[in-house]
Amino acid sequence: MLDKNAVLFATAGIVKSDPAKMRNNILNPQLAEGETPAAFFVSQRQELQRHQYCHRQNFALSESERETAREAAAQSAGEHRLVKGCESPTRTNAKKKAILHKSRMLKKSIDRETGKNIVDPVHAEMWSDGSTRAPEKNRRFVVSHQEWSGKWRAGIHVQPRPTDAPDAQTGARFTENLTANAVRKIFEAAAYVATCHGGFTTFLTLTFDEQTRQRLFCADDAEPETTIGREVSRFLDGAKKMYQRGWTSTYQTARDAESGRLYCPIDSQPTKVDGAGDADFHYMWVAECPANEDGEPNPHVHLLMRWDVEKPFFSNWAERLEGIWGHGFAKLERIRQPMAAGTYIIKAVGYAAKGQNAEQGLIRGNRYNIARASRAPAFEVVASFEAERMGAIIAGLRDQLEAWKAPRLKARGKLKKQVAASARAYSIVKKSKKLTQAQIDTRLAKLKTRLKQADSQIDAINAEIKARGVTVSRDHPLVHFDGAHAELNLNSFLVYAAGAKGWSMAETRLDTDSGAHYCALDWQPIRQQAAQELGSKDAARRFAESVEQLKTNEKRE
Repeated sequence: MLDKNAVLFATAGIVKSDPAKMRNNILNPQLAEGETPAAFFVSQRQELQRHQYCHRQNFALSESERETAREAAAQSAGEHRLVKGCESPTRTNAKKKAILHKSRMLKKSIDRETGKNIVDPVHAEMWSDGSTRAPEKNRRFVVSHQEWSGKWRAGIHVQPRPTDAPDAQTGARFTENLTANAVRKIFEAAAYVATCHGGFTTFLTLTFDEQTRQRLFCADDAEPETTIGREVSRFLDGAKKMYQRGWTSTYQTARDAESGRLYCPIDSQPTKVDGAGDADFHYMWVAECPANEDGEPNPHVHLLMRWDVEKPFFSNWAERLEGIWGHGFAKLERIRQPMAAGTYIIKAVGYAAKGQNAEQGLIRGNRYNIARASRAPAFEVVASFEAERMGAIIAGLRDQLEAWKAPRLKARGKLKKQVAASARAYSIVKKSKKLTQAQIDTRLAKLKTRLKQADSQIDAINAEIKARGVTVSRDHPLVHFDGAHAELNLNSFLVYAAGAKGWSMAETRLDTDSGAHYCALDWQPIRQQAAQELGSKDAARRFAESVEQLKTNEKRE
C-alpha cells in the first residue's frame, strides 16, 4: 500500500511547470533520477517564515512612513475641531493613500500564505475579532460538473449554520431591477435551450392598454386587482394549449415579388395547423416599467418562445396570440437564427447592465419567469474533499492567470484605442469638403483596412484568452473550467495541487446514518489516473517504476 509521501514524490515528477521543483531538480540531480534528498521536504513553518520575511522586506512601513501615518491619524481625529488643519493637505493625503495601500497588500499577502479565505458574510461565521472567515469544519473543496454544457468547476464550499437562515419574506414583494442572480439564470436558460433544444424562435413584446394599467397600479397600502405576473401567466396558459392542441388558420398570406408587401390570396382556405402534443413549451419573459414622456409608468413584457409556424400562417397566428393577450398590442418577431437568440435576450435584459438605476421601474410581484423545461440544470457535485490549503492554492492560480492575461489585455486596450481613433478619422474624412473625391476614397480605403486589421487582432486575442479555458472568480475561491479540454484542465489542476503544493486530497463522504461528513483517503486511484492522462511519457514511466518499486518493497516487508 502506498503511503502519502510516496505518492507525493511520484506525482512530483509529473508537474513540470512548478519553478520550485525545477530548481530543486537542477540543484539536486539525484532528485530527477528518482532519489529524494532529505532537504526536499521543507517544513511548512519554515516556508511560511521565509515568505513572511520577504513580505516584511517588501511591504513593511519605514520609520518616516510610520511618523506620517501618526500625523495623518492626528489630523483625522481633529477634523471636527474648531482649529483648521493645513490648507493644502494634498501631499499628506497622497502619503496616507500609499501607506494604506501597502498595509492592504501586506495583509492580503499574509492571508494568502496562511490560507485564510474571505467568503460571503452570509455563508461565513463572524469571529470574535470582527473578521469574516468560515470555520474549518464547515469548509469543503467541492468539484462540480454541468453535463449539458461540459463545464467543470472546483472551489471552496461553506455550509452555513441553521441559525444563518434569512428571515421569511412576508407581505407584497416589490423590485426595481433584476438581480445579478436573475440575469445569470436568464442567460444560462438561453444557452441551455440553444444547446439542447435548438434555441428560441419567436420574440414578443406585450403592452398594456390604459384600462389594464389602472388595474395594475393602486395606492401603497391597497391590493391591486391584478399584477403583471398574473396576466402573463394567463396568456401563457392559453398559448400553451394552442401550441399543444393545434389551431385553425382562417387565412394565409403571401408576399408580392415586386412591392414586397403581404397580400391574402383569393383561393386561401381555412387550414388546420397540427399541435405539438405533449411536447414541452419553452418560454421565458422579463418585465420592465420605465416612465414614458409624461412621467407615467409604461409597463411592458419581453417574451421569448420556442414556437414557430410557416410563413403563410404567421400573420393569422400573430392575431390569434394578440387576441389571447387582450390587454394591448402584441408585437411578434421571427428569430432568424435560433442558435443566436442571445442577441434577443440582450435586447430584453440589456437594461439590467446599467446597474442599480431607477430606469427599470418598480414592479409588484414577479419580474421574470422561466419555463420549467427551459431552466438550465444546475451543477452536480462529483466529489468533495478537505479544504486545507486549497484557498491559498486557488489564490496563487488567480495571480498566475492575471499575470498571463496582463500583456494580452494591455495589447487589446491599445488596439481598441486605435479602433476608436480610426473611426473618428473615418468620420472626419467622410465629411471633409477640402479633399477631392478621389482623395477621400483613398483615405477611407486605408482606414477600412486599418480597422479590419485591428478588429482581427482583437478577435485573435479574445480567442486566445477564451481558449485557455480556465478562469478564477474574484470574490470567491472558485475555479471554472470551460471548453473542449475542461476535464483535462481540472485533472491537471488537481495533480498540481496534490503533487506540487502538498494538498492531501482527503475525500469527504456523507454518512447517511448520522448526516455528518467523514474522511475517506481514496486519492491513490485518482492520482494514478491523472498521472497516466496528464504526464509525459517519461513522467508516466517514472511514476510506474516508482509504484512497482514500492509494491516490491511492501511484499518483502
